[in-house]
Amino acid sequence: MNVSVDAPIRLGTTRLPDGRSLGWSEWGPPDGVPVLLCPGAATSRWLGFGTDLLAPLGVRLISVDRPGLGVSTPAPGRTLHDFAEDMRGFTAARQLGRPAVVGNSQGAPQQACGTW
Repeated sequence: MNVSVDAPIRLGTTRLPDGRSLGWSEWGPPDGVPVLLCPGAATSRWLGFGTDLLAPLGVRLISVDRPGLGVSTPAPGRTLHDFAEDMRGFTAARQLGRPAVVGNSQGAPQQACGTW
C-alpha cells in the first residue's frame, strides 16, 4: 500500500470563546465525516497522512495546532483538561459535532482526553 503525505487542502484559524485562536489544516472532502488529529509536537497542523484514502472513505481529517505551536495562541500553564475545553470550543465554532479523535506521538495525551 502506498500512503501519501500531502499539503493541506484547507488552512485556517478558529477563535475560541476566550479570544485565543487555534490553527488547523484539513484534508479530504469538506462534507466528510470529521476526524480530529492531535499531531506530535514537531509536526503541528501540517501532519496529514493517508490523504489519498480520505475521499474514498468519506473522511475529513482536521489537524489542530496545540496552544503555542504553529499559529495557535500560546496559553502558558494550561493542562490537558484545558485542552479538552479548547477542543469543545473549536468543535462548536466549526460545527463539527462530536468527531472521532486520533493522536500521533506527543499528540496521544491530548487524544486521550478527547472525550470532550
